[in-house]
This record gives sequence, structure tokens and C-alpha cells, in this order.
Amino acid sequence: MPRTDLLALSSDDLVTLTNRGTVKRATRELEKFECEIQEEDDGTVRFSWSDGPQCFLPGGATLQETRCSCPAPGLCRHAVRSVLAYQAATASTRTASTNTRDANTASTGTPDAKTASLRDVTATVPWDPGTISDEDLAGFFQKRTLTRLRTTFEKGALVEVVRAAKPSARFFLGSATIRFLVPGDARYSHCSCEEAAPCKHVPLAVWAFRELPADRDAGIIERGADDTVDIRLLDDLEKGAVDLCQLGLSGTSDAFRSTLRQLETRCRTAGLVWPAEILDDLLEQHERYRSSDARFAPPRLVELLGELLIRSDAIRNATGAVPQTMIRGGRSARETNLGSARLLGLGCGVQILPGGRGVEISAYLQDAGTGTVMALRQETADPAADASKTASAAAPRSFAALASQPLRRGLDLRSVGGGQLLIQRGKASASHRLGLPARTEHFAVHPSAFEFEALRAPVAAEDLAEVAARLRARPPAALRPRWVADDVFVCPVELEGADFSVLNQAVMAAVQDQRGHRAHLIHPYTVRGREGCELFLAALAGTGEWQDARLTLVSGRARLHHSELVFEPLAVIFETPNGRRIVQPWVDSFDGEPAVTDEAFPESQKADNTAAGWFRELETELGEIFVSGVDRVDVHGAGRVALARDHGNALGANLLLGPVERLAAELERKRHEARWDSRPAATAALELAVLLEIGRELLG
Repeated sequence: MPRTDLLALSSDDLVTLTNRGTVKRATRELEKFECEIQEEDDGTVRFSWSDGPQCFLPGGATLQETRCSCPAPGLCRHAVRSVLAYQAATASTRTASTNTRDANTASTGTPDAKTASLRDVTATVPWDPGTISDEDLAGFFQKRTLTRLRTTFEKGALVEVVRAAKPSARFFLGSATIRFLVPGDARYSHCSCEEAAPCKHVPLAVWAFRELPADRDAGIIERGADDTVDIRLLDDLEKGAVDLCQLGLSGTSDAFRSTLRQLETRCRTAGLVWPAEILDDLLEQHERYRSSDARFAPPRLVELLGELLIRSDAIRNATGAVPQTMIRGGRSARETNLGSARLLGLGCGVQILPGGRGVEISAYLQDAGTGTVMALRQETADPAADASKTASAAAPRSFAALASQPLRRGLDLRSVGGGQLLIQRGKASASHRLGLPARTEHFAVHPSAFEFEALRAPVAAEDLAEVAARLRARPPAALRPRWVADDVFVCPVELEGADFSVLNQAVMAAVQDQRGHRAHLIHPYTVRGREGCELFLAALAGTGEWQDARLTLVSGRARLHHSELVFEPLAVIFETPNGRRIVQPWVDSFDGEPAVTDEAFPESQKADNTAAGWFRELETELGEIFVSGVDRVDVHGAGRVALARDHGNALGANLLLGPVERLAAELERKRHEARWDSRPAATAALELAVLLEIGRELLG
């Protein structure tokens, strides 16, 4: 009877159990040496290699229990080589039994046959760890241990589970992620807690999988949540939002700032971590406004107030549709000290600050020890228009230049995103923003081998279907944890085709994984990011020095657009004759001949009459209202709101027209009433902010 556990292990699984170097060496040696395989009825397998090593795997034992005649400790390359030989031999036997080919084919086959056979053998179907019985669990854990774990599960658990070829469970409370490598066998599991398998998270994951409905491939399971909350605190939050809308930032005093700070403290004490974080961001915008910081952005006020009210309403009316721990923030949502950590770069991203007043560049990294993904961010304000300056002095710098400027001595974002950061005494905020230590000797950037297969779940996905399943299971951004890299994934892919789309003004590529699932890579063309865009396009097209390059991995922000999976790449890894190379489309430089010429762009831009354009118009006007306050909106401000209302009428945007029309009507009444009550206008403005926050995610 074949060893199904050995057949189910993919090359990525073997990398997880050992390392990429061991697997690569074992793969090379597989082609050089012959292996004699003896399999007994009880599952015992013996491997005799022509270069001397002898490997012995007892029946019922796991791969980690393989005994090898070599002196290397742990799982050696000979054991890995034996697994590959066993898979190839099993595939060759199956092929010979269904075809008329020579029955004396060598057990390990030809190199080409090995590759094809390995893919066939490891292409397993999705399965459910919930089918692992309590009797099986009792074989690994003592009864009192299972009883204690069951109590822990019932008392409080929040788990994201995904049924896939390699199912995984992510624990939001405790920040652990476990992946099951072999169907039905809990011993073949790998957890970020780094305990010996099977670890304590195995029973918790199995019980969580049992809670997931049979017709769903992914979901979030919550048990034992405490839904009690002081309604007066929510009332005070909403009152504070209304007061801010009435007074505006320009009309608030130090007393109002003190009130916001007190609300933040009360929220943290009550366990409302994410509302407290929103208030902290509002206070930051308030400080930027008062100090005339060029990075202050009125549309950001719209985003923050909209999210605050959405979360407040979801906490007040707890329906159970979204776990309260996700809406509020669990006990793990707090600032943490990293100690000594190795952070692996996942690439860089760029975001234009709301209102176009500056740029935020982020380098994304995964902690090799815990699997937590963090972002090291730098905001840069664009130079203000000044007639006394030359055009070159006033022009904003390119993204490549900004990402290459030193944050600290020997540290820049481009190097961090494409390397690995060794750090001591660093900190990570509740939203996973990385804070650097004060002293430069406590951090250093080193080159990376780009072994993204060794990254941890849930960032590291087995295939594109797993990414799509995770995205479908998650609630909207305004109701889930405010982690800065919650939508970043890394996945192995192959390129199907790529081109520059004049219509979308973006590089667009079609990719697929080894199981045939498809996705799109979309990277927008911008003037300041032109160099990285050109390099990305050249690498995809295989021109110049990229002639023999092959796309193997993509790291990026993922989203679902009309049920199709879309990646906005932060980094892409290419296999070249000289090893792996990375392209960071947002921040890389390019010295070659540009493929995108000026003819690709229209000389004049037409007015944006799309729904997205109207959203931006509303955000701009509403942001200005939140700065001045509805109490002080003048006739010109009221006229702009009326124009936005007419624009929405022309588009037929019925969803948002209600609050826009009420706001316009209330501002019109202000012109004719001596004792005008601004509260209805403030309520309409805040309702509009909520709808804009919902619409922002719908429009991608």
C-alpha cells in the first residue's frame, strides 16, 4: 500500500520542513544517483542510494522520524531525496500500469518525467481537517490537555479557517497560524508557534474547522465573545463626531482635543482598540492642521469619521454577522516589543496621500519567527507651488528617488523591501506599523535570497484559490482589524501574457498557478513611478537582460474585482540563469529604452464623469466641510455641494443622493434662517462619510 503521506508532500512542504537549499540540493542529486526502494506491507520503506546512504522509514512513522546512515542531524537531504524518488517511482508505476510503455522503466524516471510526475502526485484536492476525529487527537494529547484546550476554545476563540489542498487556520487571539500538509494526518502540521508537531493549536484548529458550514471553503469562527459594552461610550463617540462636524477642525479648541484624548483612553480601557486607534489618527490630523503640516489631508478626515461611525454602529447593534473581536480589536491588538528579529522584505508600495498632498512609501516585511507582517512607512509632503522656484526645484521627486533616500544611516525603504532587516529593540504598533530603534547599531539590512517559499502562512499561500477564499471570508475593511498589511499575499505563479493597457494606463498581466487558477496583475502607470513601471514591463516581456527570466512568485496586495482575483504587485520574483532577481514596480529604477511612449497618453484629459470621479469630488467637498465646520460653511461651499448633488443626479447615483440632497438642502436653509440648527446638516454629512467609506471598498 503506497505511503500517501509521502505522496502528498509538495516541494514547498519539504522546504517548510527543512529549507530551500536542502530541497534544491536533493533535487539535483536525484538526477545523479540511482535509488533502490523496498516497500513492505506495514508501510515500512527502505531507500538504498548508489552513492552510499541508506534511509529507513518505519511503517506508521512520519518523515521527520526517518533514519539515515549519514551523520547529519534532523531531516537530511538524503531523506528529502528519498521522498522525491518515492514520488517519482510511484508516478512511473501508475503510468506504466495504464499505458503500453516499457514496464522496465527506471524507478526514478527521466528528469522531465520526474518534474511532470511530481506535479501530478502533489496535485491534491481540498480537504477538511475537521474530519480528524477526537479519537485521533487523543492519540497525541493527554485527556486533561484536551479538556483544558477545549475550555480555552469555548471561552474565547477567533479563527480564520480555509479548506484547501493544504488547509490552514489563523488564530487572531494569540497570533498563530497552522497549516496541515497531509490529508487526515495531524502529525504533518506546521505552526508558527514552533512547537513540535502536533502542537496545541491542532485540536483548536480541528474544532474550528468543524464549525465552518459544509458549503463554504473559508470563514471566520468566533466562540465565547463578550458582547457587553458601555452604550454611553458609544454615545459619546458619536456626539464627538457630530461636534467635530459642526465646529470643524478650525473651530476646535484645546479642550476639544483633550476630549478626544479622553475618549481614546476610555476606548482602550473598554477593549475598543480599533476605535481608539481611529481617534489617535484623528488627533494626528488635528496636530498636522494646527502646525500647517503639508501632509494634512481633509479627505482623510472623511475616511476616519466614516470608519469610526461604522464600527460604533456595528458594536452597538451586535448581530453576530461579523465577530466583535474583529470590530473592536482583541487582546493581541497592542504595541509589542520585537526584541531581536529577522524581517524578510516583501516589496514596497506607494500611496498618494488623500488630496494629492504627498506620498506614503511602505516597505512590507514578515517576521521570520512569528509570521507577523509589518510595514515600515515614510510620508513625504510634496513641495508647495512657489513661483520663485525653478520648475525642477518645485517638481515632486520620483518614487524611486524617495524610496532610495536614507531613513537612517545605511537604511532606505527600497533596500528594506528587497532585502532582510535584522533588528533589535524594535517595536510594532497595534496596526503592525514598524518602529525602528533609536540607535543605528540595532538594525542592519542584508541581501535576500528571495526564498519566498519559506514564508509563513497566511501571507504565503499555496495557490491563488486560497488567496481568493481568504478574501471572500473576510468582512469589509471598516469592520476587520486595522492591520496595515492584512491584504498582502505571496503566491507562486506562471506568466500567461502581459502588455501595457492604454485604456487603463497600467501594466496588466495574466498569471496562473500550478493548479490552473488564474489572476491578474495590475500596476498603474504614474509619471513619478515611470522607471519601476518600465522595468516591470521589460521583465515581463523578457527584453534585454531579462531575456531568459521566468516569473515564479508574486507578492502584492490582493482584492476581488467582480469575482476575479487581482494582485497589485509590491514585488515580483524572476528565475534567471544567474539566480533569482526581484523587481519592485513602484520604487525600482530603469536605465533602458522606455516601452511606454508619450503617444500612449492623450494630450488632453476629459472630465472624470465616472462614479469614482464623483466619489473623489464628494470626499474633497466633505473634507473641506469637516475642516471649516457646517456652522461656518459659506455660500460658495453650499454652492459646491449643490453642484455635487447635480452631478450625482446626472450619474443616477441613487445610493448616495439621499444624504447629499439633505446636506445641500440644509446648507441652503442656512442662508434664509437666522436661528439655523446645524445638527441636521452635520448628521447628513456624517451619514455621507459612512456611505463613502463603504463605497470606497466597493470601487476598489
